[in-house]
Amino acid sequence: MGGPDNIISGFYDTRPWGSHGAIDIVVPEWTPVVACLPGTVVTTAWDKLAGWFIEIDHEGGYRSRYLHLNEFAVSPGQTVDVRELIGQSGNTGYSEGPHLHFALWNRSQVSPEGSWVTWAGFYQLDPLPFMESEVPVSPPPDPGQPLVVSQVTGTDISAYQGRPSFDWFKRIVAVGDRVFIIQAWGGKPGGGLGPNPECAYQLEMAWQAGADIGVYFIVPSKDKDVNEIIQEGRWAAGEWYERCKVAIDIEPGRSMPMERAVAAWEALKAQSHGHFKLGVYSSQHMWSLAFGSLEAAFPFAHEAWLWDANWHADSGVPVHNTPGIDSSWRPYGGWTKRAGLQYAGGVTTFGVITDWNLFDYERIGLMETAPPQPEPRKSTWREHQ
Repeated sequence: MGGPDNIISGFYDTRPWGSHGAIDIVVPEWTPVVACLPGTVVTTAWDKLAGWFIEIDHEGGYRSRYLHLNEFAVSPGQTVDVRELIGQSGNTGYSEGPHLHFALWNRSQVSPEGSWVTWAGFYQLDPLPFMESEVPVSPPPDPGQPLVVSQVTGTDISAYQGRPSFDWFKRIVAVGDRVFIIQAWGGKPGGGLGPNPECAYQLEMAWQAGADIGVYFIVPSKDKDVNEIIQEGRWAAGEWYERCKVAIDIEPGRSMPMERAVAAWEALKAQSHGHFKLGVYSSQHMWSLAFGSLEAAFPFAHEAWLWDANWHADSGVPVHNTPGIDSSWRPYGGWTKRAGLQYAGGVTTFGVITDWNLFDYERIGLMETAPPQPEPRKSTWREHQ
């Protein structure tokens, strides 16, 4: 049976170390890779031959493998649906060019024709015949039903990122990020503080790419009137300010009087007219510097959701397994839990330096409704390649 035109190496080809036992599909780096069937992720790891790779277990004893990736979008133990994004293709490990090595194994069949035994009791199967067979597509959520999203990944950027292309925003959304938080007022590339001149552009691109959007204001410890900061940030966001669905936050600066943080919050609240779920961005370290101790309580902690910076790696180092929202949590500022976690910072993502985040929409207080969907249908694996 003939395969897709971009298959460059077949199941029966050989390698210096033995059989190939898979197909190689030539695709550019950073091409989205999706799951071939519903299942549970069992492995996201590195191997000197396979590079970054993913293994997924499926019903009926099947296991699928995806090799030479650049990036993961899933973690071990996570359940995935057919066609759900799991990572980005690449050229890692023993690879002579960008491609996806796709393998299909089965442990329950006994020496099926066109297969041979591999390790761990699995049989290797030629994926091509299966790629023409029909597989069920899980039905979408019922239209109009509330959908609580508790593990939403997101990106925050500022004036320092300038004007990334629209394709860049689409790539970020394609790997699974649901929300962009954009700086409205804060540090500027040329030095000093002020409104982000690219805020409206960045918000528009994120919105058009299909993401939820929000803005944040860095409030300095003194000098600038907080009402002017909020107003200038609103002007920088332009018409997109009213579409910011997720939150706004205040970042306490070094040695800030609590009265100033409260004044900024009240100014923000007064100018939001109840439109936003307002939050505060900080960290254990920044909070201690600003207010003298972790126990210094923010008077509005009961109504503000906390976006906590707690990096799980050094600056510039990606974290391939997204942590849980409560990972390494320690209460401070009057908050008993966080609703947002900035878990990596200064990471080059598709050529642009960004920060990586996780948000719990339920804790923020956002409820969503699933949009109307077409009727579920049968689909072939080939459509998903």
